[in-house]
Amino acid sequence: MKKLLSFLVLMVLAAAAARAQVANGDFEAWDSTQGHDVPVDWTGTAFGVGKAQSAYSGSSAVSVWNWYYYSKGYVVAGRAGNVRWYDQGGVAIDYKPLRLHGYYMYVLDSNQGHQDSAVVQVLLKRYDAARQNTYDTVAFGRVLLGPVGTYVPFTVDIGDVAPGVAPDTMVVALISSDKGFCDPAGSGNCCYLSVDHLWFETAAGVNVPATRLFNTTVVRPNPVRSGARIEWRSVATGPQRLLLYASNGELARVVDGITSSGTMFDRGDLAAGSYRFEVRDSAGFMVAAGGLVIQ
Repeated sequence: MKKLLSFLVLMVLAAAAARAQVANGDFEAWDSTQGHDVPVDWTGTAFGVGKAQSAYSGSSAVSVWNWYYYSKGYVVAGRAGNVRWYDQGGVAIDYKPLRLHGYYMYVLDSNQGHQDSAVVQVLLKRYDAARQNTYDTVAFGRVLLGPVGTYVPFTVDIGDVAPGVAPDTMVVALISSDKGFCDPAGSGNCCYLSVDHLWFETAAGVNVPATRLFNTTVVRPNPVRSGARIEWRSVATGPQRLLLYASNGELARVVDGITSSGTMFDRGDLAAGSYRFEVRDSAGFMVAAGGLVIQ
């Protein structure tokens, strides 16, 4: 009986943390339409991003590096601006992961022998309805990764700075350097960070479909006068619902029974202003989020 109880206790402890895969966190899918290789569902700098020379698992990993001597290379999960990725970028999320795990390799190469570190950051934020066009930080994690010539595991602890507040957007950023410069006499490239096999550790009982974390929404036309078409990349197998929220956070409309990756939106009697919307599957998981303006 004691052995049985010990086994059951171990099983409970093992279930205390669950895993949630990061979509394309293995970096096997790539997009070359921008003139250089960028992982699908990620946004990168114009230079300093590409496929790593080797992978921890599978056939490919992502690599970012300093380019033009002092310019840092980075990739950010989802859609992001070239500079303001921390407030303009991100992907839809409605839970708080505890940690980000993955594998990395970091080679300084020609940086004049200075000590440096790569950077991995996770930012969870939420739209502030009271102060429009503003996001509040909900949780944050950052780790500096030192040089290593082979793939080793790393972990980013994500600190909860707003207990009880659920995020609506997440940003994951992989950055080539903390403070380094490349050797002026060299090629201008250095500080090569390679990353592979990313996944989130979540709270007990949370089972998160990976693909719902990375969804791009399109509203045509936007601003909206009388109606628009809202589209997103959906993997939901059952009916979905769209929830539209006014700028003050009040629920303005619900559209049920959506069975495809898009729906027509009729303005009806909605007042002019800025609105946010969420798309949730039949289990209540958020599969997409976005915004629109009604004129």
